[in-house]
Amino acid sequence: MANFPTIHSIHHDAGDDASLQAEAKSKRSLKPTMQPVFVSLDSTSPLPMVDQKYKSNVAMNDVSTKQLSQQDTGESIRLTIETATGKIWVEGNSLFCACPQCSAPMSVRMWLLTADCWQCGTRIQLTREQEEAVERLLRDNERHRQFENETETPPNAPSTTPTREFGSPSVDPEPKPTSKVESTGPQRSSRKKRRRKSAGDATPLERIRKMRERRSTIARMRETFRMTPAWLISFLLHLILIIVLLMLYFDHLLESKVESITLSTAISVVDEEGGEITLAKPEQDLDFEAPVPRDADLADADVRETILKADQDAKELRVDENPQTQLPDLNDVKRSLTTNQGQSARFVARDPRLRVEMLKKEGGTSLTEAAVARGLRWLAKVQNSDGSWSLEDYKYHYRKNNRGDMAATALALLPFLGAGQTHEVGRYKSTVAKGLRWMIENQDSNSGDLRGRLKSNVGMYAHGQGAIVLVEAYALSGDEQFRLPAQKAIDFIVGSQHITSRRSNRGGWRYNPGSVGDTSVTGWQMMALQSALLPQLGLDVPRKTILYASDFLDSMGNRKSSRFPAGTRYRYIRGSDFSPAMTAEALLCRIYLGWKRDDIRLKIATEHLLENAPPSKKEDGEYNLYYIYYATQFFHHYGGDEWKKWNSQMQKTLVPLQRTTGNYAGSFDADRFAWGNQGGRIYSTSLAVCTLEVYYRHLPLFKQIDIDADDSVSVE
Repeated sequence: MANFPTIHSIHHDAGDDASLQAEAKSKRSLKPTMQPVFVSLDSTSPLPMVDQKYKSNVAMNDVSTKQLSQQDTGESIRLTIETATGKIWVEGNSLFCACPQCSAPMSVRMWLLTADCWQCGTRIQLTREQEEAVERLLRDNERHRQFENETETPPNAPSTTPTREFGSPSVDPEPKPTSKVESTGPQRSSRKKRRRKSAGDATPLERIRKMRERRSTIARMRETFRMTPAWLISFLLHLILIIVLLMLYFDHLLESKVESITLSTAISVVDEEGGEITLAKPEQDLDFEAPVPRDADLADADVRETILKADQDAKELRVDENPQTQLPDLNDVKRSLTTNQGQSARFVARDPRLRVEMLKKEGGTSLTEAAVARGLRWLAKVQNSDGSWSLEDYKYHYRKNNRGDMAATALALLPFLGAGQTHEVGRYKSTVAKGLRWMIENQDSNSGDLRGRLKSNVGMYAHGQGAIVLVEAYALSGDEQFRLPAQKAIDFIVGSQHITSRRSNRGGWRYNPGSVGDTSVTGWQMMALQSALLPQLGLDVPRKTILYASDFLDSMGNRKSSRFPAGTRYRYIRGSDFSPAMTAEALLCRIYLGWKRDDIRLKIATEHLLENAPPSKKEDGEYNLYYIYYATQFFHHYGGDEWKKWNSQMQKTLVPLQRTTGNYAGSFDADRFAWGNQGGRIYSTSLAVCTLEVYYRHLPLFKQIDIDADDSVSVE
């Protein structure tokens, strides 16, 4: 262990300043390195001159403790420690050192261990070794203070401090009345006043220690942070963020579940009896635009959430912020709806502005309309870039050259037009415009044939559906660009009818033009012809074609029996069994051909279908969507209690079958329906959506709609 200097007792007064300066001067002359000159703060002598060659930034380092001495300045005790760069001394509660540039005394800041020279502006920072030397100096100063507090010092009494090794273990000297530290200050009272110790009363040693502890803690924190892996820091920060978000979330849930009562703060001079407290039910605060099913339990949170979401989705089809054409006056539309009947007002109710009223009148709900909106959303998503759709390759719609076909394109456009979406008006006007353009470009410009490459048994289905699309596009928009394509498509239907002299075998359509017909293909051609018969369109439909079609239906109907009058049930082709699907399709054609509601055949057929073939009935584990599509239109035209019963069962069967999640959300799985695998997902989705549009797609033939009358159809 290194030997440390001893402590000397030195008496100092103001007259010693000259000797100190002389001593410092002699040391500078003997050593090439400048030594600082120390001057007492009580001295009135001028500061000594410093050689210019030594005026440079000097770092106070390389502490080599030489000597520790004690002096009595008259006012207080001064303890001095001499280092290689000069003296450092403590007097009272202050720590001083000499400026290494100009030798002026500088006060050292206890907390920072830095000092600024008041004369030349030099700033110094004590090193770690110097800090340890200062700490030893302050420790010795603390012992002297304790000694003074334990002994009673008479004024002007000489004192001799025993010499000891600096840094040796502290041994408190025995108090002697004759060996007391001399002080020239005022006599201290032997009775000391007790007072509370404040932060400013901390001794310099305590300040130094606290500062070192604080610096050591900060250094450890910095080192810990520097050594911590980046992934761990990121994990901790994200964990804290997640915890904060969870706290906010659960706090919101707790607040939402708290029931509260708001009391009036108004004060009245009149005493009044308090009213009855009633708690509002959650469902009473809901405001739905579209009708809500009557059996929906809005007190159930899940049901309420489903209805709210459906109501929001249903609004999509009623909003168009940028129509490409001016819509007709709404009052004129309503007037046309109530004054016209039958074919002349067939498509008026498709106006999106009447949607809510028509749903209420005809038995639609927010669930049915939301299903329509979601179905159209999916169909728009799988449209090819050229405007077409593909029955088989709809999954690859994102491919630039994905090939479409007329069957899928016509089927997909039907529900868009059914919802009042045209190439000029509606949320999907761009989708419809591209689809219609593709159809016209792929129509045979001479014959009007829309089959394209579909020459198999689906060709005439595709043409009939495509003809309906072109006629409806013309009827809804009045755009003359569709007149000629629509007329040519109708002409191709007229030319493809099976014509023969035998009445029992003529008037139908089938897979190829001119072949003996079947009820299924004939039904699609008849729907196109009936649409073209709108008087305001001015399209040419030969009356002979309609009469021949009626002859064909006669040949497909049953003969009179004890239970069923003739024409009550229908078959697909000659020799096949009667079926609900063909019966519904043929009866729909019959009422367009002029059968009245009071016809006994319609009444018996309606009762038979409701009893034996409700929409919820499965055939070999599958629903018959083709039957549901045609039967729903038939029952809607027929109306009455029969329609209410059918409508309720149809909604409960069809709406839950729609996909709600994933890439197929909004579509209907084809394998849930008979003949679905042959038609595919676009076929099943299009027919299902058209079925759910029945409330406004076609006006009922057997009643007049009064949009302002309170005769809404309820759905159980």
